[in-house]
Amino acid sequence: MVITMSNGIEDRFSRDDPATYRWIICGLNRNILRFVASVVAVATLVPAAAYILTIPVYAFLGLIAIPLIWIGVGPGKIYEIFVIWIPIVIMIVTLVAIVYFHWLAWKGPREKQLQAQSHLHELSISAIGILVFLMMGPFLKGFEGRTDSFGNWYLFFVDNVLRVVLLDTPDLFGVQLSDIQPIAWLARFATVFLRFLIAAGLVEFLWGVSRQTFGRQVFYGSVKECCWKCENTLNRDTLQLKREARVDLFPHSEAFVKMVDFVEALCIRD
Repeated sequence: MVITMSNGIEDRFSRDDPATYRWIICGLNRNILRFVASVVAVATLVPAAAYILTIPVYAFLGLIAIPLIWIGVGPGKIYEIFVIWIPIVIMIVTLVAIVYFHWLAWKGPREKQLQAQSHLHELSISAIGILVFLMMGPFLKGFEGRTDSFGNWYLFFVDNVLRVVLLDTPDLFGVQLSDIQPIAWLARFATVFLRFLIAAGLVEFLWGVSRQTFGRQVFYGSVKECCWKCENTLNRDTLQLKREARVDLFPHSEAFVKMVDFVEALCIRD
């Protein structure tokens, strides 16, 4: 039975409850077809939406070029700014943001720790679409192949997803969906960064979704901490949760012991 707002969630849970609980998070509907559809949607629609939203940004930057020409900045300099430096700045900002969210997940306040992973997934997945746009525009001359085809660029994206997921196994069998290949150093750097984003965002997110859908995730925290964890979860419409037990924490944390010492001292050999 799944409890909704209309039948007592606010009566059962108090946000100010300081106790620590063991929470179980699992899929609401373990339908394989629905799961596959959600995977395809996240893997394609989110990057595509980010790609489309990037177009007006570059159109706005194109308007900025008009006053630059008027004040005497040469076309060659403007081309260098737009084609080389702006994409590099975007990549650096994205990379710094990813590192920042990793730092929050490690050392940030409790609320930020619980929210950092969702923010990291959102940033990494959306950045894939932005980076594909940069490849199709400013980095276009750094690639060889049929670079005038959007479909071929999409296959290039799928190629890189398969190489990340399958640990370059397609290369061993000569499987290649797109003939686009990086030949210049900027294009090679962009391709490496694209694979990093695929690994850091898309693959990790989809693995977590599959684990939650067909398995279960255990989480320890208060009601408030559970709210922090759940409120930014991308797939929360497909999940359910329950409190399984109340956890009594030690008033003072114990010191670490070496695992090898623990095994030698307590594990009995039959």
